[in-house]
Amino acid sequence: MEDKAPLTEGVYYILLSLYEPRHGYGIMQFVSELSNGRVELGAGTIYGAIKTLVKRQ
Repeated sequence: MEDKAPLTEGVYYILLSLYEPRHGYGIMQFVSELSNGRVELGAGTIYGAIKTLVKRQ
């Protein structure tokens, strides 16, 4: 059964940050900048979200 849950705000920002190649710390910085500091992601959140996205494809 496929997971059809909507994307979280954090995952949306991660996807936006991947428009250009970035490493984990670069993603964290970009998301913080893009959201004016409102969304702060940790490494575990980023890599967990990417793992989930890969499974969903």
